[in-house]
Amino acid sequence: MQSELKFVVANPSNLSAMLSWFSSEQDIAQWGGPGVRYPFDLSSLIADIKLSSLDSFCLLDHNVELLAFGQCYERLGHCHLGRLAVAPSHRGKGLVNELIAGLIEFGTKKFAVAPSSLFVLSNNIGAISAYKKYGFIEAEYPEPMPLKDCLYMTYEKG
Repeated sequence: MQSELKFVVANPSNLSAMLSWFSSEQDIAQWGGPGVRYPFDLSSLIADIKLSSLDSFCLLDHNVELLAFGQCYERLGHCHLGRLAVAPSHRGKGLVNELIAGLIEFGTKKFAVAPSSLFVLSNNIGAISAYKKYGFIEAEYPEPMPLKDCLYMTYEKG
């Protein structure tokens, strides 16, 4: 991880910066899924993303500015990553790789699983490209797909 970045447990004060990251109902639905309300405020965001019950992390810079956010949990024997987001002003700088690496390191240990997985909407071309560059591949989801136009991707350290 880049030395100036801190991978830390997310807390409500970290998340206030995220309020400006999503400017439409489509933006928030693409990132957070159908359970995240729009319009939103800090309280509804914290409740809707289940901050108190899901392992949630932030990437912060040396000024404690929020650069990225993500969550992980165990799903079908995988460390499943969810709600990955990089601050709009910091996209394209490889921060998603730092975020994914931190989540996978934490989650594979906590859940005692080797593979990782995530869902991404098929129209989110930038995210799909970033995940493929990291090493995720499209895979068949073993259950009915929870969202329309959604891809399931998996990753296994090799």
